[in-house]
Amino acid sequence: PSSDRRACRFASGERGPGATLAASGARHGGFALHLRKGRPVFTYRSLDLKLTEIAADRALRPGPATILLRFERRGESEALVHIFSDGAEIASGTIKGALPRLSFSPSETFDLGQDSGSGPLADGRTAGALDGRIHTVNVRITPPAR
Repeated sequence: PSSDRRACRFASGERGPGATLAASGARHGGFALHLRKGRPVFTYRSLDLKLTEIAADRALRPGPATILLRFERRGESEALVHIFSDGAEIASGTIKGALPRLSFSPSETFDLGQDSGSGPLADGRTAGALDGRIHTVNVRITPPAR
């Protein structure tokens, strides 16, 4: 989804203990919403290569879950991120660095369940393929709060 001056939200379903839920961009700028040992993690690499991770402090309960990411731009170089599971906020944090206006790279895709290119994680890694199902993805782009 576009990452211009708007808030972006998306949600997904069942999951495995460690895998990509959604990813866009690469090691030179991008993001991944993924699981690490069952914990939702949002990794963001800004265009000036600053790496930020926002992670839940504990693993999700077994079974299906609705994971929601809310990304709110606060200008050209800052965004506020919230991660929710089944309606409850489980992590939040601030990203600082050069944020793209529209997208990271025309050669990178928005991937679900796996990252098909180089990932935004440390050393260009990806979180791996999801061992589970993503039942529904909703992307909602809203105007920024004033």
